[in-house]
Amino acid sequence: EIGVRRSVGALQRQIVLLGLWRATRAAIMGVLGGLWFGIAFWGMLPSVVSGAVAWDTSRFLETAILAIGIVVCSVLSPAWRVSRARPADLL
Repeated sequence: EIGVRRSVGALQRQIVLLGLWRATRAAIMGVLGGLWFGIAFWGMLPSVVSGAVAWDTSRFLETAILAIGIVVCSVLSPAWRVSRARPADLL
């Protein structure tokens, strides 16, 4: 898909942004899924883990932002590298 986009005139910036958007969207979906499972199973936690603490919203937000940041940072290099490749090499 990237090779086709490049061959029809997509800019390097557009290719990088496409990769970043797809990775960020996947990370956000993962965070939302984790939030859903966390809320759904939070009531069972004290019976499984002794001394479990109450729900901490600030801890969740820190973890969510960190996870999304790690995903974005990890996709920067591959997205940049593929945006600089020749379209013929990508096809």
